[in-house]
Amino acid sequence: MGPPIPPPAGGPPPGPPMGIPGPPPPPPWQQSPPPGASSSPAPGSEDQLLPGGYRIGDGVVSRIAHTSGAETLKVGDKGTVVGVATQDPHTRIRCKFPNMAS
Repeated sequence: MGPPIPPPAGGPPPGPPMGIPGPPPPPPWQQSPPPGASSSPAPGSEDQLLPGGYRIGDGVVSRIAHTSGAETLKVGDKGTVVGVATQDPHTRIRCKFPNMAS
């Protein structure tokens, strides 16, 4: 057997050998901006990427049921992302639901 034959010019880009997947990309909130990108959006702006890849104004659906006094939240209720949570703001978001005051 002779030396390996190099790929033809313009062949596949360098990377892991075929059949071996590379590492998964990091979540969107941990990715670096592309080269030449401007600074991060202002905190609280609709363009700011929040934990979980959400943005202010995104629609969400409740996965929990919760009752607080006369306020109720049911599984499947639709709400809107309004910002980061006050507790654990690096991992949680704050949402507004029609039947909940806050």
